[in-house]
Amino acid sequence: MSKKIIKGNSRYKSQPLSAFDLVSSHERFPYSFVYEKVLDEEKLIESLQEALYINPYFSGRMVFSKWDGQVILNNGGAEFEVERIEKDIPKYGLHNPLKNDKQYFTSFVSTVGFSDQTPLLKVKLFQFNDGSILSVTASHILSDGTGLLSFIKDWAALANGRSAVFREHDKFIFRHNYEGAEKSLKYHLSKLGRQSMEGSGPAEEPPITKIFRIKQASLKKIMEEQKGFLKDGAWVSTRDVLAALVWKNSVDFDQFDKDDVIGLVTTFDMRKLLSLQPDYVGNISGNRLSEVLVREAMDFPVIRLARVLRESAESLTKEDYYNDLIFCDTLLKEDRKGELHTRNPNPKNFFVMNNISKFGWDQVDFGGKPLWFDIPAYPNVRRWAFILSAPDGIDFDCHICLAEREMAVLEKNLNDQFPGEILVSPVCRP
Repeated sequence: MSKKIIKGNSRYKSQPLSAFDLVSSHERFPYSFVYEKVLDEEKLIESLQEALYINPYFSGRMVFSKWDGQVILNNGGAEFEVERIEKDIPKYGLHNPLKNDKQYFTSFVSTVGFSDQTPLLKVKLFQFNDGSILSVTASHILSDGTGLLSFIKDWAALANGRSAVFREHDKFIFRHNYEGAEKSLKYHLSKLGRQSMEGSGPAEEPPITKIFRIKQASLKKIMEEQKGFLKDGAWVSTRDVLAALVWKNSVDFDQFDKDDVIGLVTTFDMRKLLSLQPDYVGNISGNRLSEVLVREAMDFPVIRLARVLRESAESLTKEDYYNDLIFCDTLLKEDRKGELHTRNPNPKNFFVMNNISKFGWDQVDFGGKPLWFDIPAYPNVRRWAFILSAPDGIDFDCHICLAEREMAVLEKNLNDQFPGEILVSPVCRP
């Protein structure tokens, strides 16, 4: 095993962190890519050095005071580790996801022992006789998932001979005024109180994770059959329908009172809304909460629930983002950082869903496209799902974590609705 520090360069000395950065955790899930060929180690290192020159934040270090922090662009470098394994690479796919091999799927950035000397970007390359697994992770304080994958795709492009273009503007502190802050804080604090009453503790049953492959053709069939339930001019996407389908079919309605509320927390990238560069690397995603009564969820067709989600997305504004930022800033300055983890609703009847099907993981070409891509679990959330594109680029792979009883409900409902069409992996994470 060998380990190196790969350095880039920067024309600037430091960059302030935003409130959203500061309330994130250093723990960061890795992206892991499986290749059917042995990757060129030297080319990876050379192109990573170029990528760190383009985007020096990933080569920096962090320092903090009580309420703020900075990325110090000191060219401290990223960590690059290689482990050689004298055997053929396992044949990964839906029925053998990478999650089953935990040693190749590990978060390498941890809160344990974090200091201003800790690399913010870590890479581990597993070299098999006939293939490679590339696992890349960065501190969540530095970047969200969209920004990290954008960096990885830049790195892959450089490995294939593209010229480097310097970008210092990819991360900056958001300037915002405090007009309307009182209204914003009252709204957010009322949500905070409601959450603490409803509770957001761990599930009584240990959760399990499975992968469901759902055909886009099946979703379009639902949309065609149920289009009469939409008002004239209303629109939903296939991804809206997929999110609604998973949400509705994972609920065991017999376990709820009909006046209970169920909810779905969906994550939206705010780059376009805030007129940022698509490859902005900071934390710039916001959560949107959709709630319906159990009796409505039982009666609504899937496309009606999909429209609830689309309306939530359509209602996003710049003010929503800035109000959230003001709220985070205020709690930080009042030394109430411990309360910030509850700012995004996650009570007992709620489901958290991330749609990363447009991330373009299949574009991470380091001399060949990956045959499999894997993502992490969602820490400290009792129900979650990640929606990815299937390797064919058409269908969808849904990585879903539920209690065992809820998982059985979801499998039965989907198999009853789409007999012979749904593929389900074995349990891929206990």
